[in-house]
Amino acid sequence: MDNCSRTPFIAAVHPRTGQVTDVVDVTRLTCDHVRGPLTCLNGIAALPEPGHFLLTGKQWPYMYRVRFTAEPG
Repeated sequence: MDNCSRTPFIAAVHPRTGQVTDVVDVTRLTCDHVRGPLTCLNGIAALPEPGHFLLTGKQWPYMYRVRFTAEPG
């Protein structure tokens, strides 16, 4: 049985209010690089540099270092 939510989004949550402040679509990462029923994104770790994170998932062969930035406008 597959426990993945199948939702390719990461939500940023304000630490004091609990409000969702942003949503990041990681579809390209999960679809282009990883295949299979048990390969969902399930690991997110913040790094010391602001906006930098490590992403990984079930049965992923790699860990990805990403940087989230705001889109202009």
